[in-house]
Amino acid sequence: MSSIWEFLNRFLSWFLVIVGIVIAFWPVIQHVLGKKFKALKGTKDRRAKLASSAIGIFIALAAGGQLVTGNKLQALKDAEFSKLEKEAKTTLSFHSKEIKQTDNGFWVRVIFEPSNNKSLGLLSFEAKIINDSNAKILKFAPMGSGLAESYKKIIDDGKMAQLVYSFLGIHRPEVGLILSGKTQVRISGSHELEPFEINVE
Repeated sequence: MSSIWEFLNRFLSWFLVIVGIVIAFWPVIQHVLGKKFKALKGTKDRRAKLASSAIGIFIALAAGGQLVTGNKLQALKDAEFSKLEKEAKTTLSFHSKEIKQTDNGFWVRVIFEPSNNKSLGLLSFEAKIINDSNAKILKFAPMGSGLAESYKKIIDDGKMAQLVYSFLGIHRPEVGLILSGKTQVRISGSHELEPFEINVE
């Protein structure tokens, strides 16, 4: 019998705490919802704005029990949306390389790592010789499967090459380089790829 009373007392205590929190933050909830529902009237983006309101209220209630209003609340909401947007965006980073010497110079295979398994769409890369060697870029092209039409161009007397193509797969994209001799190449590209250098020898 005592255990039942103990359980009821705990339940009642938690219930009162929750009710107290709701009452304490009710003006904030009313204020946020009131402003947001006014802004929603006559717009086509109602669902997105309602989601923004819900996130704002959640942040206000979860901010360490402190009252969060006005500019501080908007800053917290903006930070949350920025984080969600960053997580949804697909970026690229260097994964690995393979270098082989051939009769005509060197063949270089470069593999990139996507940040998630979403489609990458249109990709663009640039390869540039950055030292004083006599080597030239003879070919720069995409490799692997899931490729669509591409644009390829070698400029600056073979010292730079550009590549643009559509990547339909969700696996690691790859590009291939053929160089006439030993050199150092810098690779840069789209999807926030950090430029990196490869010693070809």
